[in-house]
Amino acid sequence: MPTRTSFQRCTNVHRILPEVPVPVGFFMIVKKGIEIKLYPNKAQKVFFAKTFGCCRFVYNQCLKLKSYLYEETYMSFDPKLKSFKEEWEWLTEVDSQALANAYMDMKVAYKNFFEGRTKYPNYKSKKDKQSYRNAMCHKELDKLIVGHTIILPKVGPVKCRYGKTFKHENIKKIYNVTVKKSKKGDYYCSICCDVEVEELASTGKSVGVDVGIKSTVVLSDGTEIRNPHFGKKSERRIKILQRRHSKKVKGGKNREKARRRLAAAHEKLCNRRRNFLHQVSRMIVDNYDVICLETLNIKGMQKNHNLAATLHDQALGALIGMIEYKAAWYGRTVMKVGRFFPSSKMCNHCGGIYRELKLSERVWVCPHCGAVILRDPNAACNILDEGIRILNNEGTPRTGETAVLLPLRLADDPPVDDRPLDLKSSGQLKRETSLAPVVHETHRAFAGG
Repeated sequence: MPTRTSFQRCTNVHRILPEVPVPVGFFMIVKKGIEIKLYPNKAQKVFFAKTFGCCRFVYNQCLKLKSYLYEETYMSFDPKLKSFKEEWEWLTEVDSQALANAYMDMKVAYKNFFEGRTKYPNYKSKKDKQSYRNAMCHKELDKLIVGHTIILPKVGPVKCRYGKTFKHENIKKIYNVTVKKSKKGDYYCSICCDVEVEELASTGKSVGVDVGIKSTVVLSDGTEIRNPHFGKKSERRIKILQRRHSKKVKGGKNREKARRRLAAAHEKLCNRRRNFLHQVSRMIVDNYDVICLETLNIKGMQKNHNLAATLHDQALGALIGMIEYKAAWYGRTVMKVGRFFPSSKMCNHCGGIYRELKLSERVWVCPHCGAVILRDPNAACNILDEGIRILNNEGTPRTGETAVLLPLRLADDPPVDDRPLDLKSSGQLKRETSLAPVVHETHRAFAGG
């Protein structure tokens, strides 16, 4: 019997997409943060340093007072920002809006902790991210950026540099500006604004996306994007810089210079990885109308110490997030199959499942039909088939919406995870067992038995 690889099967298969009317000239308003680089002079650097420090002081002082009063009296108390300025007059030298935003951020963080959304807020350190936010800036782009300068409140014009596409952004509304300083020592300004984006033209194509370790992305049409291994390439340089930094005398100028070189190396690694992820996600969103993804448990996968470093370098969660929000911006449909759907273990030819598949097996032979299977392209094809099946059965979601799908259940050969939906923990079962006699006696008493 002649065999056929899953790669050949994927490239020749015919996909039927539901006919969805695509509006022509459709625009969507999205919220973006556009970042530009600043080149402040010495006086402006001093003002930024003062503002960063005062914002940090207000945040920490407010958190200290709220924590102390709650521990002593178990009561909520909001200190007044005006009283801070009366007690410490040097707080009036910096941007008042920056102090107000730091004060509000602290209150929101404290409230989120008591409502169970986050952990208890930590004190801010000088070694952490330094930034401040101001909403009293110019709301029109022509007044905010004049030539190659940006007009910041209480600072004035600051030299800046932005990309070639910045002037082509169709900005509708400006909310605020955030000035921040990187650990390398560079200054940036992030403009939070509403931008009008145009929906991309329909391509009539669908794709299944399988993300992995050896290859960052494998598509169902045969496209494979290899792992660039940015972390491994920069590892030797970072080790050398860390060793040099650790040998410098603490508190010396040479140690600060070594720290900046080390921060520059980490920043370069981060920028290379982020640029690569943006390119891959934009390529997928530009070329396909329906994008089928798998739901991954990234934290669970990182518990395997043999793969944790590579998974961290891949940043798969960031890649999936980029695909989802860009699809929502540009009018694409994203379908996410269930976490327990056996995309790698299922044969794309006959639907049989090879349960003994190991992670090291990149090519395997189907025990049911004898087809030679390439692991990653086969998984991408299965993800695409499952996404299209759900899309056809449940209808097309709104443009750009994300649908979390249930795994495909086969009658004769069910998937690996065939657990019932009403799972109960052992603790819950023990509680129900212990409460059963009490409930029975209560019912008897009310019934008069």
